Amino acid sequence: MVKRCAFLHDIGKALTHEVEGSHAIIGADLLRRFGETEAVAHAVEAHHNEVQPRTIEAVLTQASDTCSAARPGARRESLEIYVKRLAGSRRSPARGQASRKCSRCSPAARFG
Repeated sequence: MVKRCAFLHDIGKALTHEVEGSHAIIGADLLRRFGETEAVAHAVEAHHNEVQPRTIEAVLTQASDTCSAARPGARRESLEIYVKRLAGSRRSPARGQASRKCSRCSPAARFG
């Protein structure tokens, strides 16, 4: 059931250009209209907290949505750009230089 919820959780995005409202609510309404179980429809409508999650499947659907959004390519980002972005996040925003560890964290400070 959780796989089904996770698979269908963003189905409402296909209709957001035609129907006003949140893709989670739109998706849940669509699923109910086509005879999907209430448990799946609830998990879909609750995945962005538009309604309070009442089941473990709804909570796990929220978790799967979070994992999906965090993966490389989720925002039309290539793996190469993702890796470059991660590498850039280690740089100091002020100077563009790699950040340095504080003196307490250096091996010399720890071992004498």
